[in-house]
Amino acid sequence: MGFLFFPGGKKTEKKSGKSTKNKGGSKKQSKKPKNAADPSETIFESQFSSHSSSSSIKLTNEQLVRYYMHAKNRHATTEELLPLFHETATVKFDDQGCLTAVQLVTEIHKLYQAFEDLSFSFESVKEVRPGEVLVEQLVVSGTHTGNLIFMDLPAIPASGKHVVLDPERVWVNVEDGKIAKMDVMALGNLTGPPGLYVSVGGKLQNPCE
Repeated sequence: MGFLFFPGGKKTEKKSGKSTKNKGGSKKQSKKPKNAADPSETIFESQFSSHSSSSSIKLTNEQLVRYYMHAKNRHATTEELLPLFHETATVKFDDQGCLTAVQLVTEIHKLYQAFEDLSFSFESVKEVRPGEVLVEQLVVSGTHTGNLIFMDLPAIPASGKHVVLDPERVWVNVEDGKIAKMDVMALGNLTGPPGLYVSVGGKLQNPCE
């Protein structure tokens, strides 16, 4: 778990979104957010939530990754998230450490307890080459409403603070309809669980001291 102390990467400028309102009270149809659920995902919702490994419905690689992202946003159960991964799947963080799928899902659920509105927004999900899907500008945000437990560091009680972390870029390798590998690149200084921990007042320890 040493990788969590060294979230590397360069800061990038965040794009500021402009809200548009119509004058005169007329309603204008808003554009679909880039991270909005694919309408087809509702077809697969019950299939995945039934935890069936013998699904007759085949997702494209992009749909699988998009489904995974939205499942995290609605705080899906461990039993729903884990079947999306191969048993030997790994998640790599900036060449500084690696988690198994079980470890990743466990950490995500710890964060759900500390940030009841934890969300994962993203700019796009696109298959850049066969079997490799890129998630651009992934940004984690949430309000600190519960006890934050991070590794063996002192727990941070609820502060009520709303946190928006720096973006990340995620490459997802898909094999036989399941996630086989994820590579996460930090594009700023505050990312991942350590970014949340520091943002609510926690202090990381230097393992070399």
